[in-house]
Amino acid sequence: HMRLPDPFTPNLKVDLLPEITQPPRILSKFMDHLKPSSNGTPPLISKEEIDAYLKQRQPLSWVQDLQKRLRVSPEAAAASGCHYDIPTMNALVLYVGVSA
Repeated sequence: HMRLPDPFTPNLKVDLLPEITQPPRILSKFMDHLKPSSNGTPPLISKEEIDAYLKQRQPLSWVQDLQKRLRVSPEAAAASGCHYDIPTMNALVLYVGVSA
């Protein structure tokens, strides 16, 4: 168990705490949304294309196209009340954060 410091300690230097070097444990299987499904259906956004964009920052249209690619069908939007694939969007954000 990690013991958190008192945030009101004068001159607290969070970056000097030994626990700051430990990455947080992520218990979610968020990578499943960035891989082909068990039946071979490709993901909306793949880990490989995210890696390629983060490495090369090309093509610029990739970021601009994300909004369109993350949209769900009108039927799925009507059923869920949301126009975007939230699990894939969350996986994308978390993967980018972990990769940075």
